[in-house]
Amino acid sequence: MTFEYTKEEFETLPDNVKDKYVEDGEGYSHGGFLKVKSTANELDNKLKTSLGDLDSYKSAEQERIDEAKKQAHDEAYAQAVKDNDRETLDKLHAEQLEDAKQRAEQRGRELQSQEFKSELANKEADNLAFKIASEIASDNDNAELLQGFIRQQISVDEQGKQTMLNADGSASSLDVKAFTTEFAKQAKYKSLVKTSITAEGGGLANGNNGSRTPVGAPKTLAECKGDRKLETAYFNEQIAQR
Repeated sequence: MTFEYTKEEFETLPDNVKDKYVEDGEGYSHGGFLKVKSTANELDNKLKTSLGDLDSYKSAEQERIDEAKKQAHDEAYAQAVKDNDRETLDKLHAEQLEDAKQRAEQRGRELQSQEFKSELANKEADNLAFKIASEIASDNDNAELLQGFIRQQISVDEQGKQTMLNADGSASSLDVKAFTTEFAKQAKYKSLVKTSITAEGGGLANGNNGSRTPVGAPKTLAECKGDRKLETAYFNEQIAQR
């Protein structure tokens, strides 16, 4: 609903106020507001069109330049063949190879940058899932199990924006703290979560879980005592903190 007054509410307004409102779908809105809104939408559409035209122009201009360069190269090559000018032919071949090399390198850099950003986003999501699992799990084995389930409900884009997802994959309105609390409340994970959390109805508590197995990443490498799972947790934590 975008209008200001329903039809019923509009009828209760004084006549001198009614004159300033116009019908807007199933209700009424201020005429001045609708005019400003319409102008803003029009300007936004013009901007989008202009940006699209600019991109099209740049693409067409680049194609024109590439075509002109190719034509000049072909003409020079044909003339060199006609004149049996070996030096010019060798030079044109070298230029053609260098141009192909530069294009390939540029494309490689673009693909590598995209892949790196995607890989970095996935790594950040993995680290966040690990942190949440370590916070609520009753021990490290259960943290490892929970991490996989939690990871399915975390999305991190290439700009580093974190989005917590609902079970169906849609974006939720929860931040990390609220998501952690809600996730820990789920009955199907009760056997994997700290008893102190389940006993408090999902409230997160600090401290250990009463077991001898520490939960979360060790503070130092020495605390790992050769345990590979703990070492992995330690190094993941160090990477996440950089």
